[in-house]
Amino acid sequence: MIPYQIKYENHQGEALWLDDGRYFINLADMRNFAWEPSINNRPSGFGGRVSRFARGVTERSVRVGVRARTEAEFASRIERLFAITEADILAKTPGKLWLKREYIRCYLSVSSEINTYSRLGFFAEKELQVLITEPFWCREYEYRFTSGDAEASINNKRYDGRNPYRYGTRFQVSRVNNEHFAACPAIITFDTPTDTPSCYIGGRGYRVHTTVREGEKVIINQMEKTVTHVSAAGDSTSIFSLRDKEMDVFLPIEPGQQDVQFLDDFSLTLVQQRSEPRWN
Repeated sequence: MIPYQIKYENHQGEALWLDDGRYFINLADMRNFAWEPSINNRPSGFGGRVSRFARGVTERSVRVGVRARTEAEFASRIERLFAITEADILAKTPGKLWLKREYIRCYLSVSSEINTYSRLGFFAEKELQVLITEPFWCREYEYRFTSGDAEASINNKRYDGRNPYRYGTRFQVSRVNNEHFAACPAIITFDTPTDTPSCYIGGRGYRVHTTVREGEKVIINQMEKTVTHVSAAGDSTSIFSLRDKEMDVFLPIEPGQQDVQFLDDFSLTLVQQRSEPRWN
């Protein structure tokens, strides 16, 4: 098991450990956050009511050190740091800064300033400005639902007030436990052949009106608000318009134990979101 805890992964999947002795980083500022309230003043002129909280794109600073034993080794390491982070800037696509099992989407280096540089000591420290595009630390939990692990539905079950669909005997029944304190966006992947990929989680329906053939996938990504078809060759096509419009396929998964009904095997990834990363 790798003992390191902090790495940056750019949009191309290239990763760099930033606490392995060759690189080291101070993430203290990355734990800071602030919600921006929208306040409606009371008619009395005293106090007010908060109508909403929001957080936009924010900037933070981190210090990254690079050390080596030779001049060539130092040049290679500091160049790699630059190349991995600059690739995201040029592609206008953020990467992921990982702390243990949590990540935040960001551009690690929208600006860079050298604080310390020792040519003979093969050492430099840079202060990088980090542009955070999604202000949450995310941790993913993956689940696989297969017919062999599920219980057959015996009784039809209606969820009044949630949706107009009745679950019949064709559906497999299972459960998922969202242990987070808030609803979690999900990534739902249908990857077994079916005419109309669909499932119900917590009484909410998720359906796409398309066909999944052998080797293909249909992915509902609530984080990105996308519905995508992936061919057997790996080509991706947006099928956003084919989502079931009587259902809101982007409704997140509520906290606690949730019933899961499905016809075909599928995968579910719950994404826990926090303003501050865990301390353990």
